[in-house]
Amino acid sequence: MIFGYFQPNRPGVTRPYIDLDVELHMPVDARLEVTFVVDTGADRTLLSPFVAQRLYSEFDFDIRSLSRGPSLTGIGGQATTRQVDATLNLGRQWTRMPTLIVDAPPGQIPCHLCPCYLCWDGTSSTISRSS
Repeated sequence: MIFGYFQPNRPGVTRPYIDLDVELHMPVDARLEVTFVVDTGADRTLLSPFVAQRLYSEFDFDIRSLSRGPSLTGIGGQATTRQVDATLNLGRQWTRMPTLIVDAPPGQIPCHLCPCYLCWDGTSSTISRSS
């Protein structure tokens, strides 16, 4: 069983969240605790521009050196992304997957309300038990 929590993110809207340890495998390996919205309708896992700013401030790493990912379109308009290989850890369970980070140049003030999205269909077999 995976334990998360529900939290209101604006009046009348409550979403399921989960905190995960995320290892990003880049030229500089980074490990961060990241809060995700569990999105059963998402087609990919997405890290927010706030994570991009944390990588710059905590690891002096500019994500613009990563390969470009696909452009995404949503309610907020179109956003560019960067691709990174990530390991998501939840206790002794983990999964390694390609992940996208919403592009944010260093110093750009990110939206702290822009969540990270964890793509989860509830039947995924990508969660593995650590050895």
